[in-house]
Amino acid sequence: SPPSPPPSPPPPPSPPSLTLQLTLLTDRYPEETTVTLEGGTPSVSLTSGPFIRPSTVYTIPLNVPATGDYVLMVLDSASDGLCCDFGQGSYSLTFNGITIASGGKFFSSDTTFFSLPLPQSSVPAPPPPPPPSPP
Repeated sequence: SPPSPPPSPPPPPSPPSLTLQLTLLTDRYPEETTVTLEGGTPSVSLTSGPFIRPSTVYTIPLNVPATGDYVLMVLDSASDGLCCDFGQGSYSLTFNGITIASGGKFFSSDTTFFSLPLPQSSVPAPPPPPPPSPP
């Protein structure tokens, strides 16, 4: 019988990752809007859009490496942003309920720089214990 091939080496462990949530409310011209997230270690480049449906909320999970420096760019090809001349558009980027970036009023682009992991100071503190109820 032919010799069996040597076992393939196991794949390198993938670096820890996390999922950021991009929520985008388009204006009346969604085809003008694209969102790019770049950075991380190892580096990634994720682009969403152009979008199709006007005045629609898009919720987009962005799976990225858990560490690194990032830049989020929300671009509008007509330089009128997401708000407010042609609809009440907006965007936010969150992780576990913490808002990293948000906006809507801009011209051709809105850029936010951030790093992961997020600083611990931005993690909400646990709620205080309730006071003991009177007997």
